[in-house]
Amino acid sequence: MSKKLKILLSILVAIIVLSTWAFLVSIKLTENVKRVPEEQPISDENAAVQDLVLTESKNGKKFWEIYATSGDYDNLSEQVHLKNVKGNFYKNDKVVLSFDSPVATYFDRKKEVKLSGGARAATDNNILISAKELYWKGNNEEIVAKGNVKIIRSSINLIVTGNESSFTPKMSQIKMKGLVNTTLFKISK
Repeated sequence: MSKKLKILLSILVAIIVLSTWAFLVSIKLTENVKRVPEEQPISDENAAVQDLVLTESKNGKKFWEIYATSGDYDNLSEQVHLKNVKGNFYKNDKVVLSFDSPVATYFDRKKEVKLSGGARAATDNNILISAKELYWKGNNEEIVAKGNVKIIRSSINLIVTGNESSFTPKMSQIKMKGLVNTTLFKISK
């Protein structure tokens, strides 16, 4: 064996011995270190809340706000179930639509609100809306009413009923779907 080959083999053996020694020392040093799992398991804990306020903004201004006397947050489904709900839609910092409902659900992931159990709403120009459900997504302009929808505009003696409706908070655009009935009436004196 040549002198050069002996030196290379000696260096290789030294590297292997040092690497093995470093590996064994690192195992000994880290044996008491607790490893945290990369993903924490999702907690199935729920939280009960009282006097809750949810707000959504659009272009830096308040778009809608919901008040509830109580609610429960379901961590697994990321939903807030609300009771005794009241709220408002805003345009240029003025209330344009007020609503109430016995119960509501806020879907945190989708930023969707669903009022149920007989929802009611009233606009700033005296249009009244009632339905089994009202819902909207985040700062989307469209509100949808489903189930026994009734829209009353007393200033022109108009009642419209139907299965489903969609409208803007200011009621500048209204669409009715399903079986629609429109009644114009005259008040006799």
